[in-house]
Amino acid sequence: MKPTRQILSLVICVLLSLFVWADGGELYTSGKLPSSLINCIAQDKYGYIWVGTEYGLSKFDGYRFTNYLHDEKDTTTITDNIITDILVDKKGNLWIGCAKGVMRYNYESNDFKRYHLPDGRKPRVYSMIENHRGDILLGTAGYGLYSIKNGKHSITPERQYAERDSDVFFTHIYEDQHHYLWQSSHLSTFSRFIEKSGRILRKDFKSPYGAPVSFIQHRSKAMLIVCMYGILYYDYTTGRIADAGYDFGEFKNSVTINKATFDHEGNLYISTSEHGALFIKKGTNRLMQLENSNRYFNLETAFVNDIIEDKDNNLWIGCYKKGLYLLNQRQEAFNSWSFSTQNYAIGSCVSSIAPGDNGETWCTVQNSGVYCFDSTGKIIAHPQSPAGTCIIYKDRNGAYWISNGNALYSYNPHTGTYTEKLTFTSAGIYCMADDNQGNLYISVYSKGLYIYNVESGKVKVLSMRQKSNMGHLCNDWVRSMKLDRTGHLWIGTSNGVSCLNTQNMSLKDYGLQIVLKNHQVNAICEGKDGEIIMGTEEGVYLFDKNTCQAKPFPHAESLKGKQINSIINDHKGDYWMSTTQGIWQYDSKKRQFIGHINGNGLTTKEYVLGSSMHTDDDRIAFGTSDGITVFYPEIVKTNKMVLGNVYLTNMIVDGKTINCLRDHFSIPYTQNTFTLEFSLLNYKNTDNISYQYRINGGKWNATNEGVNAIPFNKLVPGKYLIEVRAASNGSHSDKITTLTIIVKDPWYATTLAYITYALILLSLVAYIIYTYERRRKADLDETKMKFLINATHDIRSPLTLIMGPLNKLKERLTDSESKQDLDTIDRNAQRLLLLVNQILDERKIDKNQMKLHCQSTHLQEFIKGITSLYTFNAKERGITISLKEEDSLEGKPLQVWIDRINFDKVISNLLSNALKYTFDGGNILITIGKDESHAIIKVMDTGIGFKEEKTDRLFERFYQGKNSSDLHIEGTGIGLNLSRAITQMHGGTIKAYNRMDGVKGACLEVVIPLGKAHLKPEEILEEERQAKTEEGGKKKQASKNFNILLVDDDAEIAQYIQAELSEWYRFGYAPNGKEGLKTLLTGKYDLVISDVMMPEMDGITMLKNIKTNSNISDIPVILLTSKSEVEFRLEGLKKGADAFLAKPFNMEELHILIDNLVDNVRRIRGKYTGAQGQKEKIEKIEVKGNNDALMDRIMKCINANLTDPDFNVEKLTEEAGISRAQLHRKMKEIAGVSTGEFIRNLRLEQAARLIEEDKINITQVAYSVGFNNQTHFSTIFKKHFGMSPSEYAETKRNEK
Repeated sequence: MKPTRQILSLVICVLLSLFVWADGGELYTSGKLPSSLINCIAQDKYGYIWVGTEYGLSKFDGYRFTNYLHDEKDTTTITDNIITDILVDKKGNLWIGCAKGVMRYNYESNDFKRYHLPDGRKPRVYSMIENHRGDILLGTAGYGLYSIKNGKHSITPERQYAERDSDVFFTHIYEDQHHYLWQSSHLSTFSRFIEKSGRILRKDFKSPYGAPVSFIQHRSKAMLIVCMYGILYYDYTTGRIADAGYDFGEFKNSVTINKATFDHEGNLYISTSEHGALFIKKGTNRLMQLENSNRYFNLETAFVNDIIEDKDNNLWIGCYKKGLYLLNQRQEAFNSWSFSTQNYAIGSCVSSIAPGDNGETWCTVQNSGVYCFDSTGKIIAHPQSPAGTCIIYKDRNGAYWISNGNALYSYNPHTGTYTEKLTFTSAGIYCMADDNQGNLYISVYSKGLYIYNVESGKVKVLSMRQKSNMGHLCNDWVRSMKLDRTGHLWIGTSNGVSCLNTQNMSLKDYGLQIVLKNHQVNAICEGKDGEIIMGTEEGVYLFDKNTCQAKPFPHAESLKGKQINSIINDHKGDYWMSTTQGIWQYDSKKRQFIGHINGNGLTTKEYVLGSSMHTDDDRIAFGTSDGITVFYPEIVKTNKMVLGNVYLTNMIVDGKTINCLRDHFSIPYTQNTFTLEFSLLNYKNTDNISYQYRINGGKWNATNEGVNAIPFNKLVPGKYLIEVRAASNGSHSDKITTLTIIVKDPWYATTLAYITYALILLSLVAYIIYTYERRRKADLDETKMKFLINATHDIRSPLTLIMGPLNKLKERLTDSESKQDLDTIDRNAQRLLLLVNQILDERKIDKNQMKLHCQSTHLQEFIKGITSLYTFNAKERGITISLKEEDSLEGKPLQVWIDRINFDKVISNLLSNALKYTFDGGNILITIGKDESHAIIKVMDTGIGFKEEKTDRLFERFYQGKNSSDLHIEGTGIGLNLSRAITQMHGGTIKAYNRMDGVKGACLEVVIPLGKAHLKPEEILEEERQAKTEEGGKKKQASKNFNILLVDDDAEIAQYIQAELSEWYRFGYAPNGKEGLKTLLTGKYDLVISDVMMPEMDGITMLKNIKTNSNISDIPVILLTSKSEVEFRLEGLKKGADAFLAKPFNMEELHILIDNLVDNVRRIRGKYTGAQGQKEKIEKIEVKGNNDALMDRIMKCINANLTDPDFNVEKLTEEAGISRAQLHRKMKEIAGVSTGEFIRNLRLEQAARLIEEDKINITQVAYSVGFNNQTHFSTIFKKHFGMSPSEYAETKRNEK
């Protein structure tokens, strides 16, 4: 029984030590907090810890501190940075008092609502409580008591509680179970307020221990009043106060109390200014020091302002000027004994551990010797030992052995005496083992295994080099050993495992000389059923003695890749393994591995190879770099932390935190990268907790231990169900937190966007179809228009031949019958001319070339004049045309500003259209009226009216109405379109509709503005332009010697012009441009009249050749064409045309135009442009003007070198003594051509003269004028004269 009692007492002692040294605590300083000057602490309804400091407010979730500071520009920040009190009311609202008032935290928006006092004051709110009515009472410093009524959002002063000025300090307030209100200030006097019958009854009490700092009703009939220097109690039965009877002991008269609170067990904790945190354990009355084992912080000397217990029984201690200290009251399962915390400096790690007596533990530190820890983990001995001692071992008989790698010593650790037993040389001693036969097995690293008999002193050595029938050691670098229950010694080496039968020294018992070849075996352990567990650098293996095979340990995937340093089998059959990544437990019942890596008393993750101990009372120890980690497996198992609910504490998007108090989120696509942070909010072992998560039921993933953030990057649009649970030491929380996150489609992939795309696509298709149809129609219209334009050319020529002679016939034939026939011819010719002109007008409008020339016009007279032109046709068909003025005119003339020529076409088209569709014997009514700002003209007929519902189409070009086909009346579809265009140019409108006066028929209505304000200045005809007088009155008589060349493919036009004008001029004729150009070059002509459209060479091309040939460039050219558009006129004028006439032309106009050009026939042709003045005598040229001297030098130089083919501009500049640039500028100024062209023209003129003399052949001519290539000469000559040299010679011969 005696050993059992000793074991029990030892366990109790160790358990007590574990309780005292349970938690080293964790201190959070201003590195995470906004300030270390802590005033108050509170935990809200969600579990967050709130800390009020002298510089800001902070929220803590176990991982992250979120700090809040005052910002003058933002009214949603805290009112002031000095936080004085924090209150959580029954509804969960968080109230914060500060130096300038009070505020409430808004969880949804993560900001604050400020409350303003009615009198504009900003007092320091020292304390806050919630009374039985749900009102929030605010105790202030110097301004009395205020309240925020339940359900209200304003502050009300409670003046009935502060009758005297001395009572305005409500530093501490408290409402007890009887609804009494207690108040204290900085004075020793405190007050009790009782409300009866609407009155407030007050009673003052005098404290013998200074001002009260806390009121705590711990029993129904008594209340503790904790004062600055002592503790009172109030008896509700007697209504008196008295000393509470607590024994302050050593702290009497030496502490200043700041606050007090009870924990869940009834222990009273007291915060002081001098001695940190004190406590009175429940059931006792003695004040004790609350100790901690944090090596960096001494709680016993801290200035503690506040202390609270949270819902998970953690103590939070606010240390003024130091920070926030977390003290976990939960008993830690692992105990870490440290050298450094006991001020022992060691330069290496704990290399071996051996059990001692009475709970003592012996260990060696490489090069530092032997140390002894007592049962509480305090170092109590450091006895002498040989230099370099690296291992201590206790055998089965209780004897101690040590070694330093060179010798084996017997050792007495209590006295520090040792005796050398064996010497050897090695690279170190890793491990030892012994058997019941008195043999000590020593791993002499690199030398093999030494077997030392303690009694005889004999030594046997086994090595890999000793070959025998009994087998040999697989490797000499022995790292681990284990003697099993059958007497077999399992030897782990750097390359496999050997098994030694200690009875017969055989190494072949299991038929194998090596197990786990190519593996470094660091630890070996025997299981409860005799199985052998082997730890390697890559994980754990299990050796089956029945199959003689080593296989990976089942369910050990979590240890794969981890180096196993030690393996111990506890009394319940579980395995405990120290690794480079924590301590791992194999639960043999659940068949799973549980990791113990951080927290729960552990201070390190890495453990030392082979440094371990297992005692008879099932205590396990592993060596670390700074000491020993000690634990009882049963305590670890029973002390397993229950993982609670997982809370989402932060959702960070774009660096900003959003409201996370919900489980459903919908975020835009631009925020599809975010981070979720979680916490259990129990603040226990946070470093040992990981968070497992899966998405949409997929595979579970996990964060590293101590990491609570899960990042999500570039999530594609969709719905995500994210499940999260906490995991620690192989177990996980039962309840899974599920979040729904919907990542919205990008704006370009939303339903609205797709609808928009569809609409755009449809619109695009419609637009393409519309554009195609419009372009097709435009192309068709353009084709039609081109056809009509070209047709007008063919029509105008015969029309000219009809209308010209017709006018003469009308003058010669006077009998009525002939005149009637001639009038008929004239009318139809005019109709044809009108059609042609309409086509040309349409073209002008298309090209924006039609310009208005408006003048004030008497509208009635204007329309009456046009109507008279249609009277003859109307009478023939029995149609009556009548003109009616509406009453709005009041019988007065209606003046409008119109372009008479163009507006004539509008009225004519309307009348023509009415005549076309009015039956014989019908009526056409023209009405003229006005309103306030417009003149209104209506043309109404008695025809069949319009069948079309949309009569606007009648004004489209080439549109044929339904009536046209029904009545077999074909039109061009141009007239009404032209009418609309001209009307719109006048700022008016035109429309068609069926008559609404009860008469069947159609009505065409034109509306134009009155006045001229709507016209542009250039559209108004000036007065002097309206009344031009003709100069002279008689045609100028031209000379009969004036030669005119007529070039036209229509011979009749040429004959007509010649017949009409032969009295004044002489004419020549050419059928096309090519013949005309040839005739010009070989003949003498003073003027050219040419058609534009001709075969072989058109008039424009001929004009270009004329104007670029210096011999004929001075001849004026008149172009005749039916294409009267500006583009053709501009092209002709650009090429040098002197005049343009549109067919059919007026012969009188042509005659006057020729007369005007006659005056310029004798103009001086450029003196030097083609060297025309030098044609007869080149060397006798005389140059007159300001540049005569220069031209004399140039001409002399050119004449002297005319036959030199190498003569060029460079040589001319050298001989003339002038720069190239200056010469070029002067030649342009004097001759109008470049220097090179001037030289070339002189050579060609000389060549022409020599060809005309016909004395030498063309080849000789070419060489005579400086051309050494006849082909080049012919090309240049033809370009200059329009014909080859041979053709030129033939022409000159014919002329002779």
